[in-house]
Amino acid sequence: RDNPVKYKNELERLLEISVARVHKEGHAYIRKMDKGLRPYKNRTGAYLSDGSLRRCVYPPYVGAIKGGQMIVFDIVAAKGQAVKRSTLSLEQIEALEGYRNMGAKAYIFISFGDGRKFYRVPVRVWKKLRECSSRTLIMMKDISEFEVKFCNGTYDFFSGLLEG
Repeated sequence: RDNPVKYKNELERLLEISVARVHKEGHAYIRKMDKGLRPYKNRTGAYLSDGSLRRCVYPPYVGAIKGGQMIVFDIVAAKGQAVKRSTLSLEQIEALEGYRNMGAKAYIFISFGDGRKFYRVPVRVWKKLRECSSRTLIMMKDISEFEVKFCNGTYDFFSGLLEG
């Protein structure tokens, strides 16, 4: 039975199901952290009244794999067959990269189109595509080797990641 929580997109919903499954099976403990928009404060510490908001830069999913290795990931949903490189800010990429540099498994999960094509892209690959390409878009074909496979009635988002 589905959790009554509202999801932003199909990727988030399916990831939550996978996260619950790996937790129940004892492979990992992963939680979605608050990644909401935060109001800005001015120099006096008062919140701005114009509704200005800033985005939190920390990865929304943080956890540990059995054995102690950390796992962190962010999610991106694209409507077509490409995603803007700027969808994740440099600060968001640097946060993921910081975790990776400390030994964590760091990924960006991406869904395209109708929410039936999913990709698990290592943060180092996303960073390379972002820095080395003159295009403003990352295409599905650019990351085809990272497609998440559908098997046994579910998407295997964590295939090969849960061995600590």
